[in-house]
Amino acid sequence: MLESPDMGLLQGLPGYLVATMLFTACNDSKQMDGGTHADAGAPAVNQETPDPFTGDCSSARWASVSDKCWSCFCNTCKDSLNACNLDCVKGIACANENHTQVGVAADVSCEIRAFTATCLKDAAAQAVAGQLVAFDACLINAHTPAEHLRACEEECGFVYTNDVCQRFPAPDGG
Repeated sequence: MLESPDMGLLQGLPGYLVATMLFTACNDSKQMDGGTHADAGAPAVNQETPDPFTGDCSSARWASVSDKCWSCFCNTCKDSLNACNLDCVKGIACANENHTQVGVAADVSCEIRAFTATCLKDAAAQAVAGQLVAFDACLINAHTPAEHLRACEEECGFVYTNDVCQRFPAPDGG
C-alpha cells in the first residue's frame, strides 16, 4: 500500500472521481487523431509569461498554456478554473510533467495514486487538492464520450503514457 500522509487528503475524493468517471465513461478503445494516447505531454505551452492570478479566466491567463488551450479550459470549466489559483496551476503542471494522468476511465484510481504520491508533497499543493479535483472532474464531465476522457484534450495536446497503473499499482497488486 502506498504510505503517504497525503492520502488522507483525498480519502473522500477518489470515490467521487471514480463515480464521476464511471458515470461519464467514454469508449476506452477509441483512438484520438488516428493514434493512441501514447504520452502524457503537458498542455500546449505558450512561451509568454503568464498573467498574475485574477480569478477571472476570461480576462487573464495565469498558466503557461496556449491561447487555444486556455480558451477551451475557460469556456468549458470557467468556475473551477477561476478557483484554480497559482498553486493549483502548479499542480496541473506537476501532473503533466510527471505523467500522472490517465486517458481511460477504468484507470482513474491509478491516476489518483500517482498524483497523490507525486504532486501532493507540500502544504501548498495539499491546500489546493480540492480545486484540482474539481477542475479535472469538470473536464471529465464535459468530455465528448466517444472520443475523449477529458474536454480540451485536442486543444491542449493531452496524450497519455498508458503506464500509470504499472508505475503506481494498487496496494493489493490489482
